[in-house]
Amino acid sequence: MRIHEYQAKQILEDFGVPVPPGKVATDPDEAAEIFAGLPGDAAVVKPQSYGFIPEGGRGESLARSAEEAAALARQMIGKRFGRGQLCRRPVTKVLLEQYVEAESSLYLAVVMDPGLVAPVMLASGAALQHEPGAMPTESVSREVIDPRFGTLSFQWRKVTAALGLDRSMVPQVTAVASGLYRAFIECECIEAEIGELGLTAGRELVALEARMRFDTNALFRHHEIEALRDPAEFGETENTLREKWMRYVALAGRVGCVMTATGSALVMLDCLADAGARPGGILYLAGEESAEKAAYGLTCLLREESFRAVIVEVPRDPEFAGRVVSGVRLALGDQATGKRVVVLAASDAARVAAAGLGDVTDVLRVARSASEAAVAVGKN
Repeated sequence: MRIHEYQAKQILEDFGVPVPPGKVATDPDEAAEIFAGLPGDAAVVKPQSYGFIPEGGRGESLARSAEEAAALARQMIGKRFGRGQLCRRPVTKVLLEQYVEAESSLYLAVVMDPGLVAPVMLASGAALQHEPGAMPTESVSREVIDPRFGTLSFQWRKVTAALGLDRSMVPQVTAVASGLYRAFIECECIEAEIGELGLTAGRELVALEARMRFDTNALFRHHEIEALRDPAEFGETENTLREKWMRYVALAGRVGCVMTATGSALVMLDCLADAGARPGGILYLAGEESAEKAAYGLTCLLREESFRAVIVEVPRDPEFAGRVVSGVRLALGDQATGKRVVVLAASDAARVAAAGLGDVTDVLRVARSASEAAVAVGKN
């Protein structure tokens, strides 16, 4: 689960990490009012989006008057920033915060290393840019933190050196890095990052850019973090399915996929790419899902205006396959759809279960492999 930068900074501030004062505006007039209330004579205006924004929100987004702040907010709100499949929703809010003149920009982050099954602190003497969830490609120092013992004092001295700072900065680095680490652990993050840790002329460290991602499976223990999720960053289909606690990943193509396993979903993505089609979203059905819930999920995908076809995987397990096929029958039996529906039955049990679907609707066909299903939906 992702949150906005301003929310990440609020969390980090609660853990003792210094951040510039700032507030969020949803329209130009509010941006002008916030500018007037900020200390200093300049403010940074940053679009708030779950997508990756490589320009970072500094430099060109610097406002030196309330009028400039309002003009920048007017340009940003409603615009789609960043690149990739995470950036499909228009910006609905901007962050205005006091401009901090930094002599140098550093990088500090805590991520979970899946191989070591332990948190790792990354430190670099230069600010880094990378896609969400991707490890920085630049050379960074890695400090493994043993979860049995937590952080040790000598590690903060090593992190200080990795940031290119002298020993006099160890107390400040300790405060910032320990606060970042505690936020990572206590909030059950998979990534807590200060993408731009500014060092001012007064030798003070300030988190100028921050990003956090959380373990979705742990959110039932953190309702306060779950409440930070911004519905405006998602489409109607994704929000509707989330209300039923159904796993859905929104993408940028025009083919919806209902899959029952991660492996088969990856195979389908490759086959769609080979066929010249792009997935628009993947709905995962768990093995305990009922026929009614499968029908609900398929109905939501059929109602998605951007989709022109939907692929439904029938699993190998005979009992589960029967429920999925019953869900397809329920979803297609009560409505007319102009979308092509392809049922993927790759196993004998799946083909047996799907054998009776031929009379349901004239837009449905059964495919015996993922490549056949991808060809059946055609190119985007």
